[in-house]
Amino acid sequence: TLKWSLRGNQGSLSANQGPEVIYTRPQAPPANTLETVLIDVEDSLTGDKAIATVLLLNGTFSVNVTPAFVPGVRPNGRVFLKNRDDVPLVWSVVAGEGQINSATGEFTAPSVISQPYSVVKGSLAGVISGYSIIHLNEHARQSDWFAVDTFDFVVDPAPTRVWANGLQQARVVVRFRPADYEGAPDSLELSEAEYK
Repeated sequence: TLKWSLRGNQGSLSANQGPEVIYTRPQAPPANTLETVLIDVEDSLTGDKAIATVLLLNGTFSVNVTPAFVPGVRPNGRVFLKNRDDVPLVWSVVAGEGQINSATGEFTAPSVISQPYSVVKGSLAGVISGYSIIHLNEHARQSDWFAVDTFDFVVDPAPTRVWANGLQQARVVVRFRPADYEGAPDSLELSEAEYK
């Protein structure tokens, strides 16, 4: 039997025990809301615990922040966020843990992780904004690279196979190379999650 409990008063749960519950958001979240709602889950038999995270949004977040989702950052790990249009943004951590340099977009995870996700907002002139979700995990394989040197697609001009499904598919090779930086390891490699 699982026991569910909602932190704070942002919404409600349909029940507090059972294999599943339904979370209902508040009727009228404040305008431009961008925050996380945490739900504690505990196994009554084993005592194992986990935290479910719900992102509560009310507004338009049209700024393209990249990466939009970071699959895993270890304690004290770093992530570099930026605007896809290369327009400087003002950065802030709006939910979860960690710190960010408000000018450069360098996020640093906490030394001790107690919440699974952080949400970082990038604002342009205080009018429009976007966000990135960062998964914090003690066992994540963190990337050794922070910027892209090469990312493009090469279409094979003479494919060796044609698919009879009417979709006119072509064989495509994706070329990717991380950018080197001072203090980088001898070989920069992608993780399995990044390959996918």
